[in-house]
Amino acid sequence: MYPNEIHQGIWGGEGVVEGLVKKGKYRSPVPKFWAPNLKKTVVYSEILDLYLSVVVTDRALQLIDQNAGLDSYLLKVRVLSVLSTSSSVFPSHQASIKF
Repeated sequence: MYPNEIHQGIWGGEGVVEGLVKKGKYRSPVPKFWAPNLKKTVVYSEILDLYLSVVVTDRALQLIDQNAGLDSYLLKVRVLSVLSTSSSVFPSHQASIKF
């Protein structure tokens, strides 16, 4: 399950998981939701030559490190895994892009 907040950061394909938890031996299971831990961090884009402040999960940080940077991660990952459409993640500041 993917909430609308997934579009405001890089979650690395993670989402909210719904399940059941048994509270006691003779009680029926109770619904429970598990959400990924979100962190606000700064990542560097070599293509844009900018530092971007984004909300990420631990999994997204691992994937960015494994792919040697944000740009490589975004180029190698499937399009459906990157659900972020936020301008805070992908800025449109054309004046700050250096060629």
